[in-house]
Amino acid sequence: MNPSLVRQFDLVLIVNLTRRADRRAEVIEQLRAIGEMPGERIRFFPAAEPSEPLGFRTIGARGCFLSHLGCLQMALDEGATSLLIFEDDIDFPRDYARLQTRVAEGLRTGDWEMFYGGGLPEYGTTPLPPVHGGTRLVPFHVPIRLSHFVAIRGPRILELRDYLVAMLGRPEGDPNGGPMDVDGAYGWFRREREVITWMAEPALGDQRASASDVTPSRIDRVPLLAPMLGFLRRAKRALRR
Repeated sequence: MNPSLVRQFDLVLIVNLTRRADRRAEVIEQLRAIGEMPGERIRFFPAAEPSEPLGFRTIGARGCFLSHLGCLQMALDEGATSLLIFEDDIDFPRDYARLQTRVAEGLRTGDWEMFYGGGLPEYGTTPLPPVHGGTRLVPFHVPIRLSHFVAIRGPRILELRDYLVAMLGRPEGDPNGGPMDVDGAYGWFRREREVITWMAEPALGDQRASASDVTPSRIDRVPLLAPMLGFLRRAKRALRR
């Protein structure tokens, strides 16, 4: 039986706004397609929905930051030594089962502290490290955009929790790191603490096209147009598969 990447983590949390039953249903379909379902190990985390941005670029960006912080706190409260966070717009590829086999084995035996199952590394002029066992070591100074599929383990869970809390206490634009999008905060943390970071190559999950609560489009705010946009997004996903 092939090793399961998801089942290697003490705790798997899916960030989801309680009012977004549509995205909850869609992510359950995604999990079912890879042979997983919500339960004791894989749980929904009720996403934060603040009323003000308070230094963040949008209310949604602050909510996403607070939600990831809440996931870290839950892992600490429950004594989890490894945490995998999915956002509810995760989209697993059709060949996930094949791709994840080598990655799962590599994570089980390898030396890593953070892992991205998907994302956009900004290598710039930095040479791309080689791929080994379905993963690529990402230098700690290379930022990674997106945080829809990210894991952390060991003492880094507590360190990251404290790091994000400190960011919340600083003003916007603080040179030591103030309120920012959570993927940017992860990048600051990785760089400053020299975190050993691995990334799946190719990606084990992309962001599904859906109405965003972090950066909602104008069309999504128009009641008569939003359903049509949702239909087009579903059609696009079906074509990709």
